[in-house]
Amino acid sequence: MMRVCVVGNSHVSMLLGASQVQRHDLELTFFAKPKLSSLDVELDGGRLCCKNDAMQEWLDRLGTPSQIDLADFDAVVFVALSTSIYPAVRITQSHVVSGWPHQGAQLKARLDRPKPTLGRPMITRDTYVSILMALNQRSLGFQFATSLRAVSDVPIYMITQPFPSTRIRQDPSTHPVINRVVDRNHSEALSADLLHSHRHTFPMIENTTYVAQPQHTRADGCLTHEQFMRGARRLDIDKQQPQDDVMHANADLGDLYLQAISKHLKTVCTGQNARHRENTHPAGK
Repeated sequence: MMRVCVVGNSHVSMLLGASQVQRHDLELTFFAKPKLSSLDVELDGGRLCCKNDAMQEWLDRLGTPSQIDLADFDAVVFVALSTSIYPAVRITQSHVVSGWPHQGAQLKARLDRPKPTLGRPMITRDTYVSILMALNQRSLGFQFATSLRAVSDVPIYMITQPFPSTRIRQDPSTHPVINRVVDRNHSEALSADLLHSHRHTFPMIENTTYVAQPQHTRADGCLTHEQFMRGARRLDIDKQQPQDDVMHANADLGDLYLQAISKHLKTVCTGQNARHRENTHPAGK
C-alpha cells in the first residue's frame, strides 16, 4: 500500500467517499476542513500543523493527528485549493475574451450601432490564461506545494474543484454567469483556457502533477454530468450534501481521481526505485 496524505476543503469528501470502496492500493490520511485557509493549517518544514480549535475538531472527526510528518508519505494531494471555474467566469463579467466563439461578431455589432459602444474591455486569450495562471500561483495549494518542495521531494498531485453539476441548466436563475457562458457557446473555450492554465502552472513546481477532471465526466465544456454529482457526501462522511447542492462531486468521481493517482504513483515509485538501485549498485561495479 502506498501512503498518501490528502489536504483540502469540503471537496475532499469525494476522495473520502471513494476511499471506502478500496478499489485502489492507497492508504489515505485526510487533513481537511470545509473552507480550509491559511488560518487553519501551516506547513512547518515538512510537517502539517493544525492552527486552531475548529481545525482540530475536523481532524478529530477524520481520525487525523494535529501534526503529521509528510516525510512519512509516498505522495501528497492538494484538493480544490487552486483556481476554479468561479473566478474564471467572473473575469468574463468585466472583460470580453477575443478569440472565443462569436466575440468578433458581437464587437462588430456594437461598433455598427448608430452610437457605437465598445462595452466591456477586450483581452486576448493569452492574457486571459496569464491572469488565471497568476491566480493559481497565489492560491493556497500552490503556496503549500512550493513550500513543501523546498524541504521534500515527495510527489505532489493537484486536483482542482470539479465543474458544477449540469443541474444548474434546469434553473437559469441559479449560477446565471455560468449559464450565460454556456448559452453563448463560450463554455468549451473557457474550460480549455482554465485547464491550460492549470497544466502550465503546477508543473512549475518540480515533481508536481496536475490531475485533470476526466473528459467523460464533463458536459457542455464547463459542467459535470449529474451521475458524478448525485448523492455527494459531506466531509463528515455519514451525511449527504443538501439536495440543491451543485458544487460537490460524489465518490464515483473521487474514485476516478484515486485510480489516476495510484496508476501514476506506481510509475513514479518504480522509477525512483530503479534510480536508487542504479546509484547503490552502479553498472559494472
